[in-house]
Amino acid sequence: MFDLNFKPIALNDIDIWTLFEKTDGNLYCIGSKTKDRFIMAQEYNKDLIYQFAKELDGSHSVEELINNSEKKYESKFDVKQLLEILGKAGLIQNANVDVIEKQELDKYSFKIYSADLSNHYNFYDKAEKVIFPYGMIFFNMLILLGIILAILNLNIFYDNSTYHVFNSYEIGLLVIMINSTVSLIFHEFGHIITGYHKGLKPKSIIISLYMWITPIVYVKTPGIYTLKPRDRIEIFSAGIFANLVLFSLFMAIFTFTKNSIFVLFALPNLYRIVTNLSPFMPLDGYLILSTIFKMPNLRKNSFKKFKKVIKEPKLLKDNKNIFILIYFILSLALILFIITSQLNWIVREIVDSIDNSVSILDFLWKMKLFVLFIGVIIIKSIYNVYIKIQDHNSNKKELQSN
Repeated sequence: MFDLNFKPIALNDIDIWTLFEKTDGNLYCIGSKTKDRFIMAQEYNKDLIYQFAKELDGSHSVEELINNSEKKYESKFDVKQLLEILGKAGLIQNANVDVIEKQELDKYSFKIYSADLSNHYNFYDKAEKVIFPYGMIFFNMLILLGIILAILNLNIFYDNSTYHVFNSYEIGLLVIMINSTVSLIFHEFGHIITGYHKGLKPKSIIISLYMWITPIVYVKTPGIYTLKPRDRIEIFSAGIFANLVLFSLFMAIFTFTKNSIFVLFALPNLYRIVTNLSPFMPLDGYLILSTIFKMPNLRKNSFKKFKKVIKEPKLLKDNKNIFILIYFILSLALILFIITSQLNWIVREIVDSIDNSVSILDFLWKMKLFVLFIGVIIIKSIYNVYIKIQDHNSNKKELQSN
């Protein structure tokens, strides 16, 4: 990747944090909090990697680093390989790396929109002072009340009349859809304000298509893995907590008013709680599970473990490996189900339209959501290409002027 004459310069805020404390050796993350770029290190190599990265100030070429490594660090290691790892992680600022390794959501998602959150820190500061700690006491009491009321009114969820507004099921469905947006906003605000409370600066909120199919929204909070596991879990679960608060509030209002529209306000929050608790998609439940079991990159590592088990079946004697294998199979099954169900729907609609001699315009209207997704992807792809061309031309002009 790097020429022997290349003089690498590491990011200037590289530091080291404990990722997980484990009996068989702690795991650490080394990287830049501001850039949110990290690599994982183990007990035996963390000091070497950290010291090596800190000394990449551009004064030594790759060749010099190789020649001096064994003498300077009293340990023999592959300098070029370590530089490649640091480069792909985005920790070498002057590296001309085409492909920087991305996190799962970034790697397997098509980004549709990103909104900057840095302009709202004053608002977060005021909100944090209201919510923590006294607001949390009230919210916890409200959640306890809401759960009790939901259990006492369990039959309301099975009553068909609950889902009708003005005797219309369609209007009821519209109310649920509108409140789904409200529940999503509160969910992400929970992540934002809790991250801010823990000393982090939420960077952006992103709308993407995971696996180019499933719409997801998530908050980018640089430095979350520099926190203690308990603080991480609080941030990961904050969105679910926010939805629990809303669910409980609407259940309390319903109990006192007996107006079933408030049940429709509560339901999207319940749905979001359940879906986000699932550990089989890269959502809150997955991040919480990874942290509890001290298994970073659980999905990625489960695939690696699956390949190892195929080659060495004796690994199944370890209960931990069995758990990881089961997790991999269930995750893969869910992803395949999502993809095949979407494809099945598209194929059925096409076949049905052909059988009924539906016109092209009627077919496109029937498939309007799918057409909208495709349109967004095409427009965003063209825009991304345009931005890359602009950046390339800008860099070319800078080089010519220099």
